[in-house]
Amino acid sequence: MPPRIKTISALKEIKEILKIHDEAWNHSTGILGLLKNSSECFIVLDNNSLIVGYAFVEEDRIRGFVELQDIVISPSYRKQGYGKLLMKTIMKKYSYIKLIARANNQSLISFYQDLGFNKDSLIENYYDVGEDGIRMSWQSDKNYLSIQPGRKND
Repeated sequence: MPPRIKTISALKEIKEILKIHDEAWNHSTGILGLLKNSSECFIVLDNNSLIVGYAFVEEDRIRGFVELQDIVISPSYRKQGYGKLLMKTIMKKYSYIKLIARANNQSLISFYQDLGFNKDSLIENYYDVGEDGIRMSWQSDKNYLSIQPGRKND
């Protein structure tokens, strides 16, 4: 079975469960915050239908963009096209995407620039004192890359 992308649409139910969890335990960690606040989660599956990565986005309909909250590919599946497949799927669905990347992570910034993202601004101390973020954005021009997951094109 070839790799494919699925979206999880049951976020409302997951948010309800997390609300109860937060009320009971008064704490939330990274993934819980993503599940609570994101509009949509995309997952990428390998040839054996194993989840090898995900991306969370939060849609701002009033201002007309989505914010990429988090994207992760399992380390053993990196540099095989799964990240690009995931991003291109999101880019086909949404015409305006914003994100923040660590300013000192040049390989990540290059990954996004190769997809057509532009550096917009520096956000000083975004992650911590001395750890800046780079605001990046992309708007659709309908010129999508051809990607083949499982090949070294990341």
